[in-house]
Amino acid sequence: MRTILGAQPGAQAIGSSAATTVGALTALTVRQGPWIGATDQTREEEELPAEARSLGAAAQAAAVLDSSLDGQTVLAHVVEYACLLFDVPSAAVLMPGPSGAYVVGAQTGLGRPVEEKGMSAEVVKQLGFDVPVPLFIPDLSPLRAIPYFDELAVQGFAGALSLPLVTDSGLEGILLLQDRASLHLKMIDLEALKILATHAASALRNAEHYRLERSTAEVLRQTILALPDAVPGIAFAYRYVSATRSAAVGGDFYDVFPCPDGRIALIIGDVSGKGLAASATTVLARDAVKAYAHLEPSPSSVLDRVNSLLCRTYLGALFVTLGYFLLEPGSGRLEYALAGHPPALLKRARGGVEVLGQNASPLGVFPDRTHTQDVAGLGPSDMLVLYTDGVTETRRGRYFFGERRLSRLVGKAEQDPVRLVEKLAHALEVFGRGDFRDDAAILAVLLQPESPGAKP
Repeated sequence: MRTILGAQPGAQAIGSSAATTVGALTALTVRQGPWIGATDQTREEEELPAEARSLGAAAQAAAVLDSSLDGQTVLAHVVEYACLLFDVPSAAVLMPGPSGAYVVGAQTGLGRPVEEKGMSAEVVKQLGFDVPVPLFIPDLSPLRAIPYFDELAVQGFAGALSLPLVTDSGLEGILLLQDRASLHLKMIDLEALKILATHAASALRNAEHYRLERSTAEVLRQTILALPDAVPGIAFAYRYVSATRSAAVGGDFYDVFPCPDGRIALIIGDVSGKGLAASATTVLARDAVKAYAHLEPSPSSVLDRVNSLLCRTYLGALFVTLGYFLLEPGSGRLEYALAGHPPALLKRARGGVEVLGQNASPLGVFPDRTHTQDVAGLGPSDMLVLYTDGVTETRRGRYFFGERRLSRLVGKAEQDPVRLVEKLAHALEVFGRGDFRDDAAILAVLLQPESPGAKP
């Protein structure tokens, strides 16, 4: 370990712990019971050597950091666990800000928050805070002119220890342990500190990657889900319900657009997987459907061509389920085909619900697969309900919302797309108690009464 600002070599840098690692571990055990273990396990740990318990506690804290994808949560855990593991009253993480200066990302144990004045990257380099080894600062008074340390001195802190949080991508932040007396740590504490710092740096990098990926995927999703305000001959409503358990954006999508021959294309789809790759595949599938529909809008032709395209495109383990429906408003004729997607529901204005669709394999799996299409007829005010499997697979414990429950709800709903979508979204919220494990998309389309309609 290095020292700066006049520290005595050797013993003063390492010293003996003012409060033993056993005390720090005991506090951690009491405050973090769910991940340290039950009472019996705690008694077993107390019989282990202090060194083993110190490293074990650091490893368990690291596991908590690894499980989080939120940067602020990671930072809060880092400063909390640093205080508990190493028995210091205060800890902080300085993070590089937009201007390049290092500002406080998280802090604990201070009498009042430190102002965001920032420490320049040049100062960080001059002090050696970017060198990936612990840096012992036995006396903070010579640093009073430096932002952040001036406030520490005012609040009575005397010593500190810094450790950069470094990954292959560079310096993610600087971890500081702060004490009101001269700071002392045992060698075993330093090993535990390195474990915590290594995992903290990795967790911060992963959280930033996740933030950027989710931000990009959200922009893509908003683009994907943008539908026209109105299409002549039909009334429609839609809803996208995001998963509450998901770690990334899903690949559900829908679209409504007129074809060159006057018919209206209705699509509902779902890309397996989540995240940026799924979102990119969603854009590809949706745009391919629209492009091929303008060449030859028949459902079988569109699905065949999209399947061929996806099979020629490397998707990894991803695949696409799709329902494609082609409605002629003047006659009510509906041509449709499904590829691995749940069947549609046709709610008749005179009463009753019909199931439309014979399933086939998803797109992007079998390159030589051909698709067949079916025909149905819609009368005035008949309503078509399209959905992804996130609807029927919404769970309450071991029970699913299911197709029967969905069919009953559609059958009892008003002949109004907006109210049906609202009612279904509310029913899913109540049934799943707000805990959605998968995204769900809903599209309801009504053949407007002024359309002549074909007799079914």
